[in-house]
Formats: sequence, C-alpha cells, structure tokens
Amino acid sequence: MRHVKHLRAGEVLCEETGSTLLETSLCLSLVLLVILGIMECSLAVYTEHYVEWAASAGARYATVRGSTYSGTMCATSNSNYCEAGASDIQNYIRTNVAPGISASNISVTASWPGTSGASGACDTAQGSNSPGCMVTVTVSYPFTFMLPAPLNKGITLSASRSTIISQ
Repeated sequence: MRHVKHLRAGEVLCEETGSTLLETSLCLSLVLLVILGIMECSLAVYTEHYVEWAASAGARYATVRGSTYSGTMCATSNSNYCEAGASDIQNYIRTNVAPGISASNISVTASWPGTSGASGACDTAQGSNSPGCMVTVTVSYPFTFMLPAPLNKGITLSASRSTIISQ
C-alpha cells in the first residue's frame, strides 16, 4: 500500500519547487518586452529619418526644376529636363521610398509662396516657381506602433524644407 504524505497548508506555501521556472518566465517576458520596445523605437527613428530625407530630396528636386528650366512640365514629359509641379514632386518622393515605408501612406505638399529668398529677388512674372523664389516641401507619414499599448493611436511624423529655386 502506498503511503501518502499529508502536508499542512503552511508547508505547501513554503515549498520552492518550480520557483525557478516561474522567475525565469517572468524575467524573460520582461526582457523580450524591452527588446521589442527598443526595436519599435528604432523603427520610429528610421521612419523619421526617411521623412526628413524625403522633404530635403523633394525640395532639391523642385529647386533645380523651376519655371526657366525647360518650359515643359514633368507630367507631360518623360525627361528629367522639365519644370516640376506639386504632383511631380510627390511622384518623385513616392518612387524613391525606403524599405519598410509604405509609399501610399506618404503625404507630400509642395508650395511656392512667391517670396524672395535671402539671396535675391523673386520675379513672379514667370510664375511663383521662378529662380530666386522660395519653394517649400512638407512630407508627413503616419507611424503606428506594432506593440499593443493603451491608447495606441500612433504618431504622425512630418518634416518641412524650404529652399530657393535656382533654375
């Protein structure tokens, strides 16, 4: 016949079998959560860097494609020698998208306020995209964290660049 050991409640609570497994699982889950959080923040910084680059690249694209550059609009020409409009700048940025960034979520706004830059006068007789005038390109991108968090609505990353049109 088997002997069954009868334990009192206090003896069961003081027993330490299985405590290592429990402590390890708690610590590993916290470590994995921290690692995934670091990866999420790194992805957000990567996305912000791309948004900054895209605004600068769009402004450079518009800077060298002003009203006196060629006379034809880029949308009607397959040439790189053309006058850039707002949709051309948007297409340029969306075709040069970084890995991991969704081109359809990128919002690009280009404006030509018709004001002079620091280097000279803006002659708007040929349009507000004439040499010497300012061009401003604003890029925004919605970033949503993958990890579930309370009230995780994401953030919108945006950057704006203004340059003086040279051609």
